[in-house]
Amino acid sequence: MFINYKSILPLLFVMGLVVVPSHAEQHIPPGRIVKAVTSAVEKAAARAQITSQADLAKSVFRVLPTGGTSPHALSGFVFKTTYQGKEEIFGAIAAHAMPTEFLGGKILPQFTARVTADNREIDIPATIVQVSSPYMLDMALVKFNPADEKLLSPLTLTTKQPEIGTSLQSIGFADEKLTFLKHINKQNTLTSLRVSLDNARTERAGMCGGPILTREGKVVGLITGDKFTAGNPAADIGFATKASYLRTLVDAYHGDIARASFPLKLGEHKIFDLNVDEHVSAIRLFDEHQNSVFDRVMIYKFPYNAVMAQLPQTRYIYLRIGRVFWNGRALLQTDPYEEYSVLYDWKEKKVIRHGWGNKFLPIFR
Repeated sequence: MFINYKSILPLLFVMGLVVVPSHAEQHIPPGRIVKAVTSAVEKAAARAQITSQADLAKSVFRVLPTGGTSPHALSGFVFKTTYQGKEEIFGAIAAHAMPTEFLGGKILPQFTARVTADNREIDIPATIVQVSSPYMLDMALVKFNPADEKLLSPLTLTTKQPEIGTSLQSIGFADEKLTFLKHINKQNTLTSLRVSLDNARTERAGMCGGPILTREGKVVGLITGDKFTAGNPAADIGFATKASYLRTLVDAYHGDIARASFPLKLGEHKIFDLNVDEHVSAIRLFDEHQNSVFDRVMIYKFPYNAVMAQLPQTRYIYLRIGRVFWNGRALLQTDPYEEYSVLYDWKEKKVIRHGWGNKFLPIFR
C-alpha cells in the first residue's frame, strides 16, 4: 500500500506522532521523518491487530479444587457474551478436567479460580453452572460472584471458522506454568478444530480448558485434548471444541431449551438434534442386509472420521443417547435408565425408530 506521507504529516504533527522544532525543520533529512512516520503507523497497526501476551494472561485462570491444591494445573478462561441484549461474563473449562475430591473422585460444582489482576494472583470462588458431555462437546460453563467480575478481563468469542492453514495461538497452564503455543489449523469437524502442536508431549498437561485464539485474540475454540502419534511427535494433533458452542451452553444456562441444542451431522447431513447435555453413548452401523459394519461404545469423544469412513457401506445408523447431570450434591454421571435410542435410515435420510431403552441391538422395521 502506498502512503502519501506529505498529505498526512500535518495530521501526525497534531497527534504528536512527529515533533519537529520549527527552527530546525529544514536541517532534518526527509528520510528520517519518513522513518518516524512509518514506525508510528506500524506500531499503531500492530496494537490494533494483535492482543499482547500480557493482556491475554489476564483472561485465563488456573482451576484449583476445593482446598486449593491439585496434582497438576488445569486451565480456564473468561469470556463475555450478550444474552437478550445484556452483556454477561462467564468462565469456561473442559468438562473432562473438572475438579474432583481426592477421595471418591466426585466432581464438585464449586472450585477456586486463580486469576491475575492488579499485577498479582488472586483466588476467587467459581461455580460450574452448566455442563456438556465430556464425550461430545466437553465444555463446562462457569459463573463468578458479581463482585469479582470487575477483576476479570474477558475475551471475545468468534463464530467465524478458521480456514485450513490459518495460524492460531493458545494460552494455558502447562505443568503449572503460563504457556503460549502457536498452532496451524489442520481440520474442521462438526464440533471441533484439529490443530498442530509445537511443544513437547511432557509440556501439555494442564492446557485443557485454555482458549484457542486468532491472531487478534478472539476465541475460536476451547482446548480439550491431543492425540499422540507413535514414533512421530510432529504428527500429534490438538483438539478444541468450537467457541460457538459456548453460546449454546449460555442458552441452556438461561433455560432457553429451544436454542440449547446442536445438530449431530455426518458430512453435511443432519442425523439428529442433541440437547447440549446429551451425547452419543454408543453407535452401530449396519449395511443393507442389517449386518454390523461398525460397533463402538463411547469411552472417548464421538469418532467422526471413523464413522465417515464406513458410510459408503452403511444403510442403518443406530445411536444410543445418554445425558450428563448433577446427582445429589456433586456427582456427574450418565443414568442408563435415562438413555434413549435412535435408528436412522442413511439411504432414505430419515429416522425410522426413536424411543426409550438402552439395549444395544436395535429393532428394525
